[in-house]
Amino acid sequence: MELPPNLTEVSSSIIQYGNFEGNDVDLLSVAKGNCGFKHEIEGKWDLVVIGRKRFLRMLEHFDPVATEPVLTGDELHGHDLPSWKQQLLQDQATADDVDYLYFTSGIFLDWTKEHIRLKSPFEHIWLTLVFSLSFNLFAEYYRENHNVVTLSKLLEGDSLGISLLKKMREKRHEPREVRQSLVENSLGLLLSS
Repeated sequence: MELPPNLTEVSSSIIQYGNFEGNDVDLLSVAKGNCGFKHEIEGKWDLVVIGRKRFLRMLEHFDPVATEPVLTGDELHGHDLPSWKQQLLQDQATADDVDYLYFTSGIFLDWTKEHIRLKSPFEHIWLTLVFSLSFNLFAEYYRENHNVVTLSKLLEGDSLGISLLKKMREKRHEPREVRQSLVENSLGLLLSS
């Protein structure tokens, strides 16, 4: 697979993950330097770039933005994936990790409310709410279970939040009118927890 120009020069690791049969290609680039975090969609590329230091911190806290590519992806560049995966499978989530995930869920919920207040495009509201709900569900899972989990395994559970997230994922291409009630129900659930 031909990667975006210059990506291998700035990356210590590049992982393809997500829907391998989809229209876009999900890539996680762990940058050689400390560049923070950025997300770009350009053509067929859906690219997340995370600085190495931040990425390792996210892995330590079972952050699904980092754990999902490590557990389900294929490394296209670099040689770190096997050791990261092994470490995740050996580590146990702690109360600090649960707090981190709830805190991150709250940040996405605040962004969702701000998007609503500013009358931002519905897609911005939708996406930040999906992330808020996802992080909340991972926090709830790790509160009771301490081994790492993928999103697909998490979605095998049975709760109102999981049901809402499944519906949000299934209906992501439906018109706004169809998705509006899911937004309202998800907001209600997150605001009450």
